[in-house]
Amino acid sequence: MVGGRCNVVDELLDELARLGITLVASDDRLRYHPRELVAPELVERLKEHKAEVLEIVNNPCPADRLELEPCGKCGGLELWKNLIDRWRCLKCEPSETLNTK
Repeated sequence: MVGGRCNVVDELLDELARLGITLVASDDRLRYHPRELVAPELVERLKEHKAEVLEIVNNPCPADRLELEPCGKCGGLELWKNLIDRWRCLKCEPSETLNTK
């Protein structure tokens, strides 16, 4: 997307996933639960990027992103998928839920 907006939306979705918040699209509405975990600041960010978030929630795996890309920070290919179907680098962004021992 233009101007790095995609990165902002990805960061927002990652933050929501880390908090255990689930997003559901219903027509042009975006629902989230558990509602009590969503701070007012997050609600405002969701409103600001609603169209992009709806597009991602409705189409979690766009055809042009099917191939894995190396991590932009370390170049590694040891990746894990977060709750919103986004690939993350195991070295740079370790998952708290993965057993890495």
